[in-house]
Amino acid sequence: MDLSLLPASSGESTKETFKFSLDVQGFKPEEISIQVKGRDLVVHGETKTENSGEHGSSYHHKQFTKHVALPDDVDPSELCSRYTKDSKLTIEAPRKQLQAPLKLEIKMEE
Repeated sequence: MDLSLLPASSGESTKETFKFSLDVQGFKPEEISIQVKGRDLVVHGETKTENSGEHGSSYHHKQFTKHVALPDDVDPSELCSRYTKDSKLTIEAPRKQLQAPLKLEIKMEE
């Protein structure tokens, strides 16, 4: 598998925002799906083209799947995505303040 064919990605997260960008050149927005499975963000793109000419037909099939683990302080329901004119897909969400672990008091039974 030629890894140079995989879309380039970058994470630009800050303390306030989770942000993940992916170069999806060659894929239209309708050819890309974004799903959250557990704490895993899954971005999948697939395109198929068929060209017919005087020398026959050619068929091109291109696809990718990218998995990104979501940090614990990101609520998956707050994720949003946008596709820019330069074929970049950006997915982001605000980060929440993590609460300190709740400690339970152990009561002695008499």
